[in-house]
Amino acid sequence: MLKKIVLIVSLLMFVAACGGKSGGVVEEGYSLEAIRSLVKGYSKDFCGNKAFVGTKKAIENVDRLEASGDINGTEDASNEAIQVFSKEEPPYKALLVERKRTEDLKAKLKNMDRNSSSNNMDWRATKTKANKHLQNAKKASDACNLKMAQMENNRAQDLIGAPDGVTGNMVKYTVVRGDNLWNISKRELRNAYLWPVIYWGNKDKIKDPDLIFPGQVFGVSKNASQEEKRKATRFSRTRGKWSLYDKK
Repeated sequence: MLKKIVLIVSLLMFVAACGGKSGGVVEEGYSLEAIRSLVKGYSKDFCGNKAFVGTKKAIENVDRLEASGDINGTEDASNEAIQVFSKEEPPYKALLVERKRTEDLKAKLKNMDRNSSSNNMDWRATKTKANKHLQNAKKASDACNLKMAQMENNRAQDLIGAPDGVTGNMVKYTVVRGDNLWNISKRELRNAYLWPVIYWGNKDKIKDPDLIFPGQVFGVSKNASQEEKRKATRFSRTRGKWSLYDKK
């Protein structure tokens, strides 16, 4: 019985440390005053106004308790407001990134069209498809649908390449709550086993692949060589024992 208890506790500690397959999210700290200022600015945007409903309610509760003189209650409510904000901000920041990527891809498509022959049937078909995906991406962003905006931008980028100024077919990805490298790789690289490519390309930001943070922005290379892909897949499948600070 004791061995079973020890095993269960060990498994729970492992899940808490890893946060799932490769790259659990750990929250970063914020000050309440900084949050007030950020929410005020974000709320000028339609999606920003929708994104922080929970934070606004939490801040109102802080103000109510502070006015009543409840010091302990105010402190607890402040901590809760910070926690709510840490969940609500990363998806909104990621949506802003996708909005910018849509505009950058539109500019690239326009530039490519200017330099392409209008009689080229293949190009005309590609342009039509890319335009459709970018229109869908904008609609998704306007509707505050982050995942759809990311997906449509990815489809457009697959057709025309990365936006001008982005070298090596590198795209930016902003981590949101619940993300891990496995899922990011599956979404961005179409193969979850390629998550080490993201890890190795962002070692200045990722101390350990099991720990990533909401709001972090990673460069995701979409032109990894076949050798890099083989190496990443091999590493992914044979990594062995998980460690908190992976030195591999």
